[in-house]
Amino acid sequence: FSSKKWINCYMNYLRHIRPTLTGDDILDMGIPPGPMVGDILASLHRGKMDGELISRQDEVDMVRRWVKQSH
Repeated sequence: FSSKKWINCYMNYLRHIRPTLTGDDILDMGIPPGPMVGDILASLHRGKMDGELISRQDEVDMVRRWVKQSH
């Protein structure tokens, strides 16, 4: 891709990709407030951008796996 195509791709598509779960959703799942919430949101965002997380349930499952691995 040329620089112009990357910018066009970002402006028209990539900048609109966001996880469906919010910080409040993550807190409601029992994650305590703190840096972990931001880490989880960043990981969800990467998963959405990479096409690994399609549905809200995919995101919930990822958060649950994250919690299991961190304990």
